[in-house]
Amino acid sequence: MTRTVDLTNPSFYQGLLSEPCLDINADGALPVRFPLANANLAHPELMEQLMQPSGVSLSFNTDARVCRLRYRWATEGLACCSKRDFPPAGHLMPPATKPLWDVASFDLLVDGVLFDRQTNDPPIKGQSGDDMFMPTMQKPINDFSYVFQNYGALHDKIKAIPEEKWGHYAAGEIVFKQLPAGYKRLDLYLPEKSSLRLCSLNLEGAAGINAIDDSRPLLVTYGSSITQGMPFANGPSSVWPVVAARAADVRVVNLGVGGQCHFDQVMARLISKAPAACFAFELGINVHNMCSMNMRTFAEAAMGFILTVRDGHPKTPICVISPIWGGFREEQGWDTDIGFGAFKAKCPSLTEMRDLLKKMVELLRSRGDENLHLVDGLNLADEDVRMSMPDDLHPNGNGYEKIGIRFAELAFGPKGLLIPGRFQSQVGKNGNSRNRNEQQKHEVAMPAVGVPCFCTLQ
Repeated sequence: MTRTVDLTNPSFYQGLLSEPCLDINADGALPVRFPLANANLAHPELMEQLMQPSGVSLSFNTDARVCRLRYRWATEGLACCSKRDFPPAGHLMPPATKPLWDVASFDLLVDGVLFDRQTNDPPIKGQSGDDMFMPTMQKPINDFSYVFQNYGALHDKIKAIPEEKWGHYAAGEIVFKQLPAGYKRLDLYLPEKSSLRLCSLNLEGAAGINAIDDSRPLLVTYGSSITQGMPFANGPSSVWPVVAARAADVRVVNLGVGGQCHFDQVMARLISKAPAACFAFELGINVHNMCSMNMRTFAEAAMGFILTVRDGHPKTPICVISPIWGGFREEQGWDTDIGFGAFKAKCPSLTEMRDLLKKMVELLRSRGDENLHLVDGLNLADEDVRMSMPDDLHPNGNGYEKIGIRFAELAFGPKGLLIPGRFQSQVGKNGNSRNRNEQQKHEVAMPAVGVPCFCTLQ
């Protein structure tokens, strides 16, 4: 018997924090990590990232033997959920071309264990989003100019495909076969860096389907592409917040937004209303890369963000994560001429950011906020992780998994900063859930994570 999951029903989605959170049209349902009613309050470039479902899964109990998901790329871009067009969202490549070159990964977990990972099959090979950020120069990497060179080469390949054929690649199907017999929990993690409309989810050989009622504590994370898992995560269940949450047996909502972690107040207000048991905020790197703040405003904006969250969560434990190692950015800030001669506005270096965040946390703790903690990003990314960073900025896939486990130890271990005593032993290599083909001796399967919890900005 084949049963169909109702993809318009929020109960089957884990990892979303708002309702309504599904943009629904004739093509299917697009999960969005932000309340649609307030989408035009967020900067368009921020909304572009929130349309990518990092940490979101389709989760349910079933006895199905085959799981078949049909999807379409959301090539219409931001217009589907926000009418705000000033300032416009920028694109290195038109959204309509993404199905031609980008790779979207889907992870299926069975009872908390990675069963299979599948991807789409674009006609242009070897130039996915990961490849665009792969340096063409030797280390150390001193700028990002190579990214634009990579996109230039991709543009030439796209021109070789007639535009009338683009639509052929806009739709796809992912099939997971030979699932274990009997009832089990399935968590189908959606791509962490691709916007997709979900058209249908059919379960073959299923007598029943039940949504997940999950009452475990909720961790909400906020940060940059490093928290979103871009561009080098091994798969959507391998982004560090998901790895950490699974190792600690908690639920997670991941609000990592590549390039867009600028302490937006609309994000702080959303987070302040979340039914969370704890928070982790990875702050700084996007401010440096975009030069969006200076020595005067950086720590004050971070403090304002935290105080806004405190309006809704006066005592909830919060971890502030300072920047991980970032290559030339460690000592280099940005000086901006503002017309005062020798006096220039200065964006802090990563070293300066860590010091500013440390002093900000110390200040708030001295005023009685004993549940606010600092995690030095350099302790999450040791020399091994740093050496594996392809671009001297983003960890590779294994690096993300190591960061997830290290954070789980710090936040959920015996003396954990967030919820002590929840951290469990590692699962498979680098803390990722083991593959069904790996030897299972002496390993513990971590429950998959996600949360059907809903709130809106007032």
